[in-house]
This record gives sequence, C-alpha cells and structure tokens, in this order.
Amino acid sequence: MQDHDGGVPGSEEARGKAEKVPGIADRAYRESLGLTAPEFVDLRRIEVQKEIVQHSPAALTVIMGLELVGINLPPLAGSN
Repeated sequence: MQDHDGGVPGSEEARGKAEKVPGIADRAYRESLGLTAPEFVDLRRIEVQKEIVQHSPAALTVIMGLELVGINLPPLAGSN
C-alpha cells in the first residue's frame, strides 16, 4: 500500500526517527566530554581524518603531512 505521494505510509516518520538517533547520541557524547558544538565538530573531523589515514595507502601520508603544516587545513573552532 502506498500513500498519496507514492511512499509507504509511516516511512517518512520512521526515517525521521532513525535520523534523530545518531544526533542524540552525538549530543550526549559531546556533553559527556564537555565540548562546545564547534569543538565537537573539530574532534569529529580529526577522528574521520584518522580513520581515512588508517585505511589508506601509504601515498596518502604525503597529503596528510602537507595538511599538518597548514596547507588546506580548515580553520579550527575559536581561531581568528
């Protein structure tokens, strides 16, 4: 059975709930660490970069090394 827009009834509601769960978990984690929202975003960015490096070929080390010296490094929270 489909609703008026061709989707399954209740599917949008279920999807909305599923999308909120990771956000609620992230907020609880951020608060447990005592971080502001921008600090948490910086932490997650670093965690993702670490995962990329751990699962990438050695050639990527050069690119990440350039980033460490300030080339293509996004600004950190609180920097001017």
